[in-house]
Amino acid sequence: MKRVLCLFCGGNYGLDGMPKPLVRFGEGNTLLWYYLKHIEQVSKKLPDEIILLCDDDHENHFLTEASLSSFGSIIQVIKCGNGSSTFQKVIKFLSDFESEESIVELSYPDIFDFELPDIELDVLKSNIIISS
Repeated sequence: MKRVLCLFCGGNYGLDGMPKPLVRFGEGNTLLWYYLKHIEQVSKKLPDEIILLCDDDHENHFLTEASLSSFGSIIQVIKCGNGSSTFQKVIKFLSDFESEESIVELSYPDIFDFELPDIELDVLKSNIIISS
């Protein structure tokens, strides 16, 4: 079974006009790079495929970042419309994604840890995973 990590890549823009996942800090790497490095260290292996859901205007920036990546996963960028909400990105992803042989995780590349609220999560399907 193929493991797919789908990341919502929008959010607040940095001083240089880039979306939050592309903001550089520390040793000059992007927040997206640090997130993937974190996942790789915690899981010992990145998913087979990483899908970045972004605004149309930032597709080329994410494609450039993906091409510079030294991670072994396939990285795909899907543009979802400028100013698209998380919900709109989910709808775009679900309408285009056609693999029944995959486990899909949905997450944000700018969070590393969070506590889930005390709510009933039985509405989630078995192939939908909230990850941090």
